Amino acid sequence: MSENTIKLWLEPNKLIENGKGWKNQLTRSHEKFGEFEKVYKNDPWWREMKERLENKDEKQIELDRRLLEQIGERWEGKANLEEIKELISMGAQPDHWVEDGYCLYNAIMSTVFKDSENEIEIVKLFCEKFPKFGISDRGREDESPLGRSIYWRNNKMAKTILKSKRPINPIYSFLIWSGYAVDQSKEEKMEMLKTIDEFYNLSKVIQSDLEQIRKDGKLNYSRVRRNLEVLFDFCRSKGTDYLLKVFGKSYSIKSPLGWRFKKANHFKWVAQEMVNRNFKNGKCSIENMGNDFKVRFKILLNFFL
Repeated sequence: MSENTIKLWLEPNKLIENGKGWKNQLTRSHEKFGEFEKVYKNDPWWREMKERLENKDEKQIELDRRLLEQIGERWEGKANLEEIKELISMGAQPDHWVEDGYCLYNAIMSTVFKDSENEIEIVKLFCEKFPKFGISDRGREDESPLGRSIYWRNNKMAKTILKSKRPINPIYSFLIWSGYAVDQSKEEKMEMLKTIDEFYNLSKVIQSDLEQIRKDGKLNYSRVRRNLEVLFDFCRSKGTDYLLKVFGKSYSIKSPLGWRFKKANHFKWVAQEMVNRNFKNGKCSIENMGNDFKVRFKILLNFFL
């Protein structure tokens, strides 16, 4: 265990009594509390957790801490499924957060750092008992179980979470986090998309999630564009008309990501053209000219001396 982790954990499943992680570290004075307030103010899981944090008695505080200890340190902890079930039946909540110098995490987020069969069974339990937690990926993998799983290439864990149908924007998580910390092959990415397609309405999810990508200003990210290319290939692999069906029906003409323009007697999607041109930097501006669209790609060149 790292030096920062040792300051929290006496053993992989035992916090240092009266150490800095013995009490919940997500207090109002913690900078992450303010970030949660800003990012998750409309998310039910945060509103409910915040209210619980204000009203816990000593017994509840202890149950929450014991739940985290049963899951253990995020890399080396050995979770005990039966003990966890018992604690949850007694009222334990994933409200105890600790910070080890690298990230702030609770019992749920500690679990998804691992990809073992035992942890997968525990995540199934957490999806059932705490169905609201982290279901909307806001581009912060530290609070998104699906995002964190994809981030660390924990593919079995990610597929388990997808099968629960709890995450509401899985394509967003795929585009943002796939290949972020650990390289993923195209085959692995296609398998992830296959799982999303199996348990979600793909065309509906693509519509909302690409709009979130656009609003977040992340369409120009090189990783997002690489993953977007895989998404196009996946849709195309389902039949020659499927790509048109998904993107044609998913977007209104008012959505720039759904706009197409004519090129050499063929219609091209703006998003696909950006991928094909391999833009690594810059901005795309689209202007509705009535019967035509004016599309400008502005490239930012980096010069190294």
